Amino acid sequence: MADASSLVSNATSLIGKVPYKLGASVGETASNVVADCSSFVQRVFTVSGIDLPRTADQQYKATMTGGGVTSALGGKYATGTTVASGGSSGTISASSLLPGDLVFMGGWNDPTNNPGYAGIQHVAIYAGNGTIVEEGGANQNVNATPLSSFNGHIIAATRVNNVTTSSTSSTTQQSSGGIDLTPGGIINTLLTPATSVTDGISTSITSGVNGLEGVFLYFVIIIIAIAIFIVGGMLLVGRDNVASGSKLAAMAA
Repeated sequence: MADASSLVSNATSLIGKVPYKLGASVGETASNVVADCSSFVQRVFTVSGIDLPRTADQQYKATMTGGGVTSALGGKYATGTTVASGGSSGTISASSLLPGDLVFMGGWNDPTNNPGYAGIQHVAIYAGNGTIVEEGGANQNVNATPLSSFNGHIIAATRVNNVTTSSTSSTTQQSSGGIDLTPGGIINTLLTPATSVTDGISTSITSGVNGLEGVFLYFVIIIIAIAIFIVGGMLLVGRDNVASGSKLAAMAA
């Protein structure tokens, strides 16, 4: 099993660092020399312990409902489920996705990148909050891009089996109003408990804060009790002094 937050963190850690090269080898991608869209995706999932095929169309065939390429290649690769289809509009809603999902695109007239199975020409990793991480294209490095920038070209999205994620966390991401798409900004956003797949971390932090509040309240109560005791004692002493003074005055009279 692979954790979606770790998988997305692996992807975002390469933002701005790996130049694009169509047909990059597995070795070149593994050493962060160059990558294309599908070798980048393959590398990120490999680091998380999940094997995917090399090309974008094969990655779609492996992770779509039915897993066509998996059975054809002897069950070597991960399987998955289709979670959204672009249909005739070429768009999907980010609300149907979870961090770690794969988004497949096509429909470009690019002789250097002929469409593969189902017209697939490009693949990216969904990072949450309406953002994908991709190896974009010529003269680019790995980058974070709004999912909506591919409207009209989105063919489908799939969810890879053995990737653990949280629908609650994803909902939080969708409603947070966007993330900083700079390399530092997206990493900070993804590492924030409310915007990544970190419900357990968020709970632990909340529990810790509640525990500290309890200790603080305990000491405040003790301090208040001591203050009341001191003030009460002073009032008693003052009353006794007044009583003594009255007696002396009576005796003197």
